[in-house]
Amino acid sequence: MMSINHVETQILHHWRDIMKNAELNAMDSFLTQGGNSLHLIKLAALLSKTLDQHVSPGEIFAAGSVRHLAQHLMEKAQ
Repeated sequence: MMSINHVETQILHHWRDIMKNAELNAMDSFLTQGGNSLHLIKLAALLSKTLDQHVSPGEIFAAGSVRHLAQHLMEKAQ
């Protein structure tokens, strides 16, 4: 089982890469930082592969931030 810090780090890494913005942090909102549906689809695909569990664009949208998404995914994995 992965730790919450590992999951959060993986999400943040991919999100920064997709958004081309190294300044993003775990509490930034996906949408207010310029995220759109294409970004959510790309991030969902990368996370599903990296974390070895299905992550949907809807889950990312509903979570709102990296930290909340990491918490959601950890709860879902249990």
